[in-house]
Amino acid sequence: MGIALSAIAATSAWVLSDSTAAESAVTASCLADCAGGGQPLPAIGEPVDEEALHVITHPGRYGLSLAPSGSRYGVLDGQIVRFSASDGQLLSILRQTDQILD
Repeated sequence: MGIALSAIAATSAWVLSDSTAAESAVTASCLADCAGGGQPLPAIGEPVDEEALHVITHPGRYGLSLAPSGSRYGVLDGQIVRFSASDGQLLSILRQTDQILD
């Protein structure tokens, strides 16, 4: 497994990941339904749309630590969100992201 260092042009930030450069190019592309599809976010406490949610599998790539017990992180309409792992309820909206990184 190689290490890829790639620049994110919009933010001038560098991202260090354990993926290959080719894999980074694929995962760094935005998916319209996850990273900015234009749908309004549900209210806190409401369930998230599973089809529009990208579940984050590598939180470190987004500058996050592991999610608190019983919750997971995801990207929904260009926002990093935290949701309940058991029922999909939206718990918090953390910040915007322009790319899917995992």
